[in-house]
Amino acid sequence: MGPYPVPGPEDPRTADIAEPVRATWRAELAGVGGRSPLIHFDDGPTTRIELSTTHPGGLARFITGATTLLSQLIRDDMALRAARAALTAGAPVLVQVPRRGYVPALACARCRTVARCRHCTGPLSLPDRDAAGAVCRWCARTEPALRCGRCGAEAVRAVVVGARRTAEELGRAFPGVTVVTSGGLVAKVTKVVDDGEIEVEIAEGVKARLVRGMISEVRSKSEPVKTEAPKS
Repeated sequence: MGPYPVPGPEDPRTADIAEPVRATWRAELAGVGGRSPLIHFDDGPTTRIELSTTHPGGLARFITGATTLLSQLIRDDMALRAARAALTAGAPVLVQVPRRGYVPALACARCRTVARCRHCTGPLSLPDRDAAGAVCRWCARTEPALRCGRCGAEAVRAVVVGARRTAEELGRAFPGVTVVTSGGLVAKVTKVVDDGEIEVEIAEGVKARLVRGMISEVRSKSEPVKTEAPKS
């Protein structure tokens, strides 16, 4: 018996009869999914991650090789672009924050245990950026030295940020733009600055300018001032 014949490239015995079906499937899937971003990439501000504008906390984790979530690295770029476009057009931008204050809740940076007051177990907070220590939101006692009672760590992290901290971040994101915060301030009107602002006295000898649109209630001069009943 002679040697077996070597099949040629077009020999039907070696042809893949399923290849035409797979080719049809690939074409249909390409039509459904569109162009592959790995092959067709349009480099632009909306299609790439710009590390120079990422969140500082997430960027530090990313550079050191620690596990970093995408939400820790990227700010809400779509919202920032919309706010920047509105400010460029001269329109106001409203940002809603669920908590007031600076940093209303703290936790251990190592084990994530909520920081609480040693006296009343109330939640500790930071009243402002340059605060000497944390302050209890229940009894108002100051805690100058923080130490986690569970793991002993002395570093803390913010559980949630308040309105004033958010206003500070917005001031950095939009330099030169006036940021107005809302709050339950009670003051006496001393002068009308213009159609949009008034001057108020928030304490004896302390005056500030207030945006009219942030006023929620105007009390009459004849309205009696509520006073606490004398303690017996």
